[in-house]
Amino acid sequence: MLLNEATRHLAKDEMSGNIIQGIYRVTEVHWHQHPDLGRCRLLELHDSSGSIEALLPGDECRPWLNTGNPYSIRMMPLVRNPRLAAQVVSISEIPESSFNPIALLPTCWTPCPQVLPRLLALYHELELESMACFWEAVFRNEFWVKEFMRAPASRSSHHNAPGGLLAHSVTVAESVSALLATHNSLSKAERDATVTVALLHDATKVIWSPGNRNRWAVPFLFREHERLLPYFLSDPLAELRDIDEISYNTLLRILDDYTRPRERSNSPLSSLIRCADHLDSHLDARARMRNATGNTRNWIDIGGRMHWSST
Repeated sequence: MLLNEATRHLAKDEMSGNIIQGIYRVTEVHWHQHPDLGRCRLLELHDSSGSIEALLPGDECRPWLNTGNPYSIRMMPLVRNPRLAAQVVSISEIPESSFNPIALLPTCWTPCPQVLPRLLALYHELELESMACFWEAVFRNEFWVKEFMRAPASRSSHHNAPGGLLAHSVTVAESVSALLATHNSLSKAERDATVTVALLHDATKVIWSPGNRNRWAVPFLFREHERLLPYFLSDPLAELRDIDEISYNTLLRILDDYTRPRERSNSPLSSLIRCADHLDSHLDARARMRNATGNTRNWIDIGGRMHWSST
């Protein structure tokens, strides 16, 4: 159960004492003195839908309770407390393979938390389980995830604010997904692979983020980031090959065509990704320019003919 739904149940069933169970990421742990429960740990729980504070009674030593890790948690409503919504009944460690890292992306990792439910919706729209496993393998790379969620998409042009890379990538993937829904001739593998490449088309830009101390040793320019995609995805691709060879070959074909020089790329699916990328980049740049200049018009009259105005 996602936290936004769990919060509604906790508020609704405050006096019933019903137990709510889910897997959540513990991002912060503080000591708290509760008048009824005594000395407790105050846990801040996160997933892609939001956050909640919950009390864990007892002051016994828990050396395994590490911030940033996901845990299986059972909670019940905390009566007569306007700020703290829940009391933890039980908490236990879980293996890495038993949770979905996309559903557990903390909202505190990105300046654009409203984008995370859209990313999760894209994940649930995948038609093949093997491709869903590929997404999970990609998003288990925590260093990349943190930079992907807070980095800008460009240095000075479109989506250049913190969190712009995540917002731009999700928007491009949504556009591609909507367009592919009108083409019944595509296989499930082709559709899922195209949406996957659309989401990750700028994924390697995080290599040049300030958090990477080895960014100066990369033998490519920033504008050549697409050429690094096959290397970045090598481990998840190897896992996909072991699970579903058809999906692996389809994704590799679309990825290979997208990362080629544009004059050598002839796939309509790669062209679709590039068009969606260019459109979202142009719309964001135009919106920022319009906000800066105060011009709210889309079309202007020049010499008796209407022209599209980028300002």
